[in-house]
Amino acid sequence: MILLSIVLLLILVGLELWSWRLQREQRQRAHALEDRLDHLEHALRELASAQVDLHRRVLAGGPDGAASLSVATPAASPAHAPPVPQVAAELGDPPAGLEDDRFTDDERYAKAQRLAMAGASARTIASQCRLSEEEAELLLRLRGRPSAAVPLQS
Repeated sequence: MILLSIVLLLILVGLELWSWRLQREQRQRAHALEDRLDHLEHALRELASAQVDLHRRVLAGGPDGAASLSVATPAASPAHAPPVPQVAAELGDPPAGLEDDRFTDDERYAKAQRLAMAGASARTIASQCRLSEEEAELLLRLRGRPSAAVPLQS
């Protein structure tokens, strides 16, 4: 009887040790998964930031060129672009104070994109959005049309 009690006690101790080891492994796996998730979230934030930076560099005529950013959205195609007079009425003449820093780069590039989708020429885009003609031509190439387009009349 004592021998049976000792055997049962050893079995219980063995089961407890086994259970403790399994719990420890699960905690280690959970910590490893949390670390991996944190690493992936950090990498995702870096990629999102890099995408914005790449977009700005490409629009600014950066070293990566037009091949770095392809625009394949339906809104970018000429068939989905609003008519030129409508966009011209929306955008109006460039504000007199465009030279000051009231307008961010994002606002200027958004206006340049709208003008490009509306069919404006590189020269018109450059003059109305305070961009270089090279930047405007690159924007037009990204939009998939030649830079010698019909100028937008304002």
